[in-house]
Amino acid sequence: MPLSVISLLIILALILIPLFFGIKKFNTNRKISIVLLLIPLIIFGVIYNFIYNLMYITSPEALDLELIQKNQEYLVNGRWIKKFERYSYGKDFIAIHLPEGTIISSSSLKNFEIIKEEDTYLSEDLNAVIKKNPNYDSSKNITLFMIDLSREFQFTFELNNFLSKNDVTIQYVHVYYPPMDFLRYWVKTINGVYEDPKEMNR
Repeated sequence: MPLSVISLLIILALILIPLFFGIKKFNTNRKISIVLLLIPLIIFGVIYNFIYNLMYITSPEALDLELIQKNQEYLVNGRWIKKFERYSYGKDFIAIHLPEGTIISSSSLKNFEIIKEEDTYLSEDLNAVIKKNPNYDSSKNITLFMIDLSREFQFTFELNNFLSKNDVTIQYVHVYYPPMDFLRYWVKTINGVYEDPKEMNR
């Protein structure tokens, strides 16, 4: 008999047996009856919570980003409007797109190059996802940074040249890992021309 069928039968037994005896004892011993009737409710709650978290995914609309400029310094404020997935990767990534000749002279973020050699597969995935995004501009250079996944965050960076904040494209790449599935991504763009897709795969 398949394991899934056995698991289903066990769950049904755990629900139906306490339910049956709980109803049967309701008139004779209400305390025991209530305890028995609570067991199926708890099991239903656990199953519902598991399925909900299994199916729950976010999209770019779940994240609010703001870019503030002060001369050659740029500040990005981020806030999750909705909760992120329980099975999120734990680290997300920032892609800063700049015209030729403009470089980031300093940043409060951790440069992705530090972990690039440790996870080649992830590095290839990120580059592929960014290039598939409709806001990708091949004429600009991309610098990748890593950021801890957090409900609210803030980071700064400075450029060697003055650029209007409208000429600076920033992408937040969210990574999540559904159970028994491959890594999945979506991208949120500041100063993008096109709407970001809700989900992107490599």
